[in-house]
Amino acid sequence: MDSQMIRPVTISGANGQRTPWFSPAIGEIFAKKTLGAVTDQEWYYKAQQTVANYDSYLERLRKLANKQVREDLWDQYVGNPGDAESGVYRRNSVAGNIAEAEAYTPVNYMVFAVERVRNRVAKLEEINGSFRRDMNSAEATYGLLPDPQIVERVIEVRVPGEPAPAAFPTVPVLVVGGAVIIVGLALLGVFSSK
Repeated sequence: MDSQMIRPVTISGANGQRTPWFSPAIGEIFAKKTLGAVTDQEWYYKAQQTVANYDSYLERLRKLANKQVREDLWDQYVGNPGDAESGVYRRNSVAGNIAEAEAYTPVNYMVFAVERVRNRVAKLEEINGSFRRDMNSAEATYGLLPDPQIVERVIEVRVPGEPAPAAFPTVPVLVVGGAVIIVGLALLGVFSSK
């Protein structure tokens, strides 16, 4: 009679390593969506735009004319890539989430269903807001360095009365080089008759 009794079975991870269905992480992924809520796909596109904005501010920062202000803003908004609070660390973490989503075909938007990933995007957006304001202020105050120009042609103008520059002595070098080659071939026995 005991063998026909129905016993409860542990579902949560007792039969191997798997995610418990009743854990908070699963609740975040399969949570009910409400009307007007931002979808995972919209979070993905927002993350792409946020990283692109950060990169554009970084390019503008590199061209800022005042060196001291440029270095101060660099320390404030870029910082050390190993520091979890730095801007470049946050940018790289969001870019990593984008790369993770794009590793699938089609794009796996569910990467952005997790609240932790969405918080990364929101924190980078906050950094971008301050970065944009400070860059606009610095550009208005100090301006940008001009873009490098490609030199197409160099025109040399000689000053009257200046001696002509000495040319490389090509003829003596060729004569000495030829003599060395002939002596070397003679030593190897190339010119000897048998």
